[in-house]
Formats: sequence, C-alpha cells, structure tokens
Amino acid sequence: MLAALRAPKPPKAAGEDGGTVAVRSAAPPRPPLLAAFEPPAKAFDLAGGRALVTGASGGIGKAIVAQLLAAGARVLAVDYGAEALKALKSEFPAVDTLALDLSRTEAAMAAVEAALEAGGPARYVVHCAGIAKFEPVLDTSPAEFDRQYGVNVKPAIFVTQIVAGDLVAKGLSGSVVHVSSQSSTLALEDHLVYSSSKAAVDHVARIQALEYGKHGIRVNTVNPTVVMTELAKKQWPADKLAAMKATIPLRKLAEPDDVANAVTFLLSDKAAMVSGTALPVDGGRSMGGHGL
Repeated sequence: MLAALRAPKPPKAAGEDGGTVAVRSAAPPRPPLLAAFEPPAKAFDLAGGRALVTGASGGIGKAIVAQLLAAGARVLAVDYGAEALKALKSEFPAVDTLALDLSRTEAAMAAVEAALEAGGPARYVVHCAGIAKFEPVLDTSPAEFDRQYGVNVKPAIFVTQIVAGDLVAKGLSGSVVHVSSQSSTLALEDHLVYSSSKAAVDHVARIQALEYGKHGIRVNTVNPTVVMTELAKKQWPADKLAAMKATIPLRKLAEPDDVANAVTFLLSDKAAMVSGTALPVDGGRSMGGHGL
C-alpha cells in the first residue's frame, strides 16, 4: 500500500561511463506573476443609471456626487442653495441641478416628479440632506422637532415615494441609500431630536426595504460617525474631536470619501443581496465597549 503511494522514480538514461543516471523532467514554466489579472475598469459600475442625490453640495454630498459620476451614473444634484449648486456645477459640469426646499414636502414631491418626467427615471437615490441643532431635552421645542424631522425624515419617505413609484410604474429596479448617523443607536447628550430623527430614518429604510423589495428596489442606510467635512472642522473644537477619536477603536474620524464609498457600494450590483440594513461607517464605535 505504501509503495503504491510513493511518487514514481524518474526514468534512467545511459551516463558517459556507460552507467545510468536519473533523468528528471523539466518543471513546467511558471506563469508571470498576475499575468492574467486585469483589474476592472470601475470598482462599482453604475453606467447609464440616473442618480438623485439630495444635500448634494455639502461635504459628504459632494463626495457622493463625485463617486457616482466616476462610476458612470448621471447625477441629478438636489440642494437648497442655488449658489452652492452653481459651484457644484462648475466643478462637475456633467451634473444636472435642482434647487429645492425639501422642508416644503408637497412642493418638493411635485418638483421631483417633474424632474423625472423631464429627464427620465432615477434608478439610484441618495438622501444626504440633513440639519441638526443640539440642545438639552428641557430646551427642545416643537418647532425645532418639526424643522429637523421635516428635512431629515420626511424627504426620505416622500421623495423616495415619488422616485420608487415611477420605477414601479415602469417595471424598473432600483437602489436607495439614506445617510443616517451612528448617533441613531447611541444615547448622546443634547441629541434628542437629531438622533431620534436618524433612528426614524433607519426604520423608514427597513419598512421601505420590506415593501419595495418585491419590486426589485433595495433600501439601506449608512451610519457614519463625525465626518471631517470643512464645516465639521470649523464647528467642532479640537479637544472635542480628540475626545471623539479616542472612543473609536480605529482611532480616526471618517472622511467624506469613506461615506461615499459605502454609499456607492450599496447602490451598486455588488450589494445586490443587501437590503434593509444599516451600515456603520464609524471605525467600530457603535459596537459599544468604548470608555469601559
């Protein structure tokens, strides 16, 4: 049995002195390292698809617009400020722009519907628009609640409703990503309205994923930690940023491209079986354990 398992001996050939020497067959040549490897042209391919991005001219929104354009999407950039959109257009001439006050829900729905009729369906939606005011629970007002929920939550429901309804009517699939926050899962001082609005967005996405799923429309959220946009760098004191960084296992804060990468992945077919999930982009902070 052991003999049968042994490798066969190399054949013998006549040597110069008339004896025999072992002849070893030449080893097959090794292929050049990575000779057959050809990287894909794009990590995420959204070629030909139209993407609607709200909050498009902000730090995170602009990074998302840049990534979607690089992936081949046609982008409709939506934001409140016409001047900010003009600057975005000068930087990215390929984008279409739509100045829109998302807090005026019915008007926003009508404007998005008209944009879809004029330019075609949006297979991809990114709700990045958001506002915040941090104040103690005893100081929170109904007006501030309505203001933040009017921008952070209602467009995620009703703008998405217009886009998804158009896709369903045309028999098209699609993908939606809402930009939420890691604070949706954490109890943070002075964050009652903002954090609860982001928790609402997380659950809005789950219900949308459940109901839109049968139409081939996926819905997810990304949940970043503090993102180092130019605005964040100005608003956050250095000592507060250092303290935040110390609670993150990776010991760094997020950059706009970190969020844009996650969004583009979730929109793409690379995430074809991902729906109804909240993807943290927070260096591990929301898993807990910090400061214990």
